[in-house]
Amino acid sequence: MSLTAWTRRIAALPTIQSAYASVREGSAEWQTICLEARPMLLAGKYLESPCKMLVVAANYDRALQWQAKLEICGIPHGDILILPSGNSGLFEDAAPEHIALSDRLGALRLLASGQPCIVIATPQAALERTLPLDVLQDALFEIRKGDIVDGDDLLRRLVRLGYEPAEPVRHPGQYSRRGGILDLYPTGRDLPVRLEFFGDEVESLRLFDPNTQRSVGQIEALSLAPSRET
Repeated sequence: MSLTAWTRRIAALPTIQSAYASVREGSAEWQTICLEARPMLLAGKYLESPCKMLVVAANYDRALQWQAKLEICGIPHGDILILPSGNSGLFEDAAPEHIALSDRLGALRLLASGQPCIVIATPQAALERTLPLDVLQDALFEIRKGDIVDGDDLLRRLVRLGYEPAEPVRHPGQYSRRGGILDLYPTGRDLPVRLEFFGDEVESLRLFDPNTQRSVGQIEALSLAPSRET
């Protein structure tokens, strides 16, 4: 029996269902549950009734462990996001890394969308100030295959969201336009996307490898969020 099946089986036990009921009533404190059992119980709750959840881990390494254990218990990879810190160290001059900032904005985008998800954060990352919810929601927009999109208007919107031109596109928050092709690396995604236009119509959206610049798959829609929090 797979671990996912075990998770669902344990979640169906009467005692566990009673614990889940107390969560729904907003009065549960699972302080006495051993650390090893917590990911399975949380996964069971999520598989039973998907909703937005926040896990606060002691540090980034523990957050990665939570992510791995939740995936083993059957939570889809795309439903689990780590919310890293967006601040550099107190005495560091360097700006936050591209990937960390992208992951943070990707987690905020999913939270603002209202979709079920599990966000894992450290205390520092969870307590940092960020965009107000209404501002973030107003900035979100989606591009779908077959949409009619004015290319110049799209570029202006990307600039307002903090995206920067680069050739070639290699990091989140960058874009490049060549005729009827727009390469775009959205924040919160593992791979950049190549939009191919026929006139003003979005003819295709292809994921591509930023190192080889070769297509690796197609998607039907792309959700875009700001590339920075300020």
